[in-house]
Amino acid sequence: MNRKISFPIAIIIILICAVFVAGLAIWCYLCTPKIEIPEFKLAEKTLSAVDTTGWKTYRNEEYGFEIKYPPKYRVATETATDVAPAIKADSYAQIIFRDFTGDYTKQEIENIKKNSEKIKIGTLEAFKSDLGGNMDGGVELSIAFFDRPKAEERMYFNILFCTLQPGKEEELGTFYKMLSTFRFLE
Repeated sequence: MNRKISFPIAIIIILICAVFVAGLAIWCYLCTPKIEIPEFKLAEKTLSAVDTTGWKTYRNEEYGFEIKYPPKYRVATETATDVAPAIKADSYAQIIFRDFTGDYTKQEIENIKKNSEKIKIGTLEAFKSDLGGNMDGGVELSIAFFDRPKAEERMYFNILFCTLQPGKEEELGTFYKMLSTFRFLE
């Protein structure tokens, strides 16, 4: 037996499904927590040194850099990155050092420069990405260096700051203070 559904009944079924799908979409939109990323602006395009009394210094001889960090941060021994151990504040913020030298084409590097804000860290030229969200619900910010004093070849050295949960965006201020102490070794 071949039963056909009448046209008006088919329309009603389609409308019920459409209302259900629309209601589900509205419910998801209204019930999903919104993460607001506050806008952080550097007061100046140059990061100058800050008072680092009581801070420790992380020094990496192999890649030739050092950075100071406050007591609430520590050098993480349980994870490794492309260059050095991360510097972490408990489980909610970390700074990762990565060496991408040779991994990007000249054009890709020019695109990064074009889409980033040029800043100075002491005498070093760097490029700051826009503040963005990450998969953990926190925020992240990337600082890229493409030249190194007295380097024989071009490089791409990256420092990534990220919070690992929402609500820790205030750590960005601490990151900028730490970043002001970053330097390549001579």
